[in-house]
Amino acid sequence: MNNKERNGIGNKPESSSLGTILKREILSIELVEDVGFADLSKYRKIEGGKMPSDFLPDAKIGIVYITRMDKVIEKYGKWYVVSLNNFLKQYNNRIALILKKYGLEYVSVIDERFDQKLIGKISFRQLAVLAGLGTTGKNTCLLHPIHGPNVLIGVVLTNADLLPDKPLATSICLNCNVCVEMCPVKAVQNDKFNRYKCKNRRKILGKGCGIPCIVYCPINSIKR
Repeated sequence: MNNKERNGIGNKPESSSLGTILKREILSIELVEDVGFADLSKYRKIEGGKMPSDFLPDAKIGIVYITRMDKVIEKYGKWYVVSLNNFLKQYNNRIALILKKYGLEYVSVIDERFDQKLIGKISFRQLAVLAGLGTTGKNTCLLHPIHGPNVLIGVVLTNADLLPDKPLATSICLNCNVCVEMCPVKAVQNDKFNRYKCKNRRKILGKGCGIPCIVYCPINSIKR
């Protein structure tokens, strides 16, 4: 979903304080655990994907927020691609209301991977890394410093003049190989991720895999 707003309401605070205000209000939303601002000038196009400017021509900042996957499932039940996107649409709309209040232009982007290559429109993980919310693990999941891979990523683009966050200086991954060794379909091999095996794990196994690459990562907020 691309929901573009050009006519915001309300007055903008001084640019130096606007980012702090936005983060505070976004973090007040139930289930939102962290938020950061990604510098879109540093975004690199992924194969088969698009650029943020394809959604908002003068986009400068990706507002990236995360929620805990286990808490979302606990509140809303188990999800699949459609229900996950519906959840993110709802939360993007809540963030859009905040941006609109300050007269900011925005575009809500949902990562719908319905093509045969299983490539998203833009890389939410890359944007989260740029926003300083974590680094990439061997299973290609975002690893948040506190919640590890137990996160869902949401993105709203804006052309607002906000101070971007800096990516983390060092990798969070412990190189323990738990995600590699515990994957029942061997989707992670030789530091390469086979998205087709992961996507078709239910067909391969005849049941769900239990996402051990997320559940058993030692950097985690899931209580086992």
